[in-house]
Amino acid sequence: MADITKEEINKMIKVAKKASKNAFVPYNKHAFGSCVLAYDGSTYGGCNVENSISGLGTCSEISAINHAIIHGKYKFKALCLYDTKAQISYPCGVCRQYISQFAQVSGKDFIIVLASPKGYKTMSFKELFPYGHYNRSDLDAVKSYAKRN
Repeated sequence: MADITKEEINKMIKVAKKASKNAFVPYNKHAFGSCVLAYDGSTYGGCNVENSISGLGTCSEISAINHAIIHGKYKFKALCLYDTKAQISYPCGVCRQYISQFAQVSGKDFIIVLASPKGYKTMSFKELFPYGHYNRSDLDAVKSYAKRN
């Protein structure tokens, strides 16, 4: 598992908190922000976006990962999920599966930072999602993205 410093954690929380302010949440009014930390130290934020049709919205974790991909980053050292309410929240099942795809790119476990206005906790992704559906048939194709950044 990657090592992460307090400074990196604080930076990720700051980016995720800022991203949460842009969340489009007209229905449940519950904003989330996320941040992924690439191995080169760059950070990419994302927020949740609701839609009136259930299932068409986007979680903040997926938004942050997609933001990093737009910038050519596929290997992540850590992901932070910031809940704007006074609670620690965990990624939903869809997000856990989405994150697992990118854990395979580097072949390394990475840190999950779960944060709220009251503080944060860290855990490994494998601890959060030990039995995900991992791509086996196209694993070489997935891992080839590690060479892109």
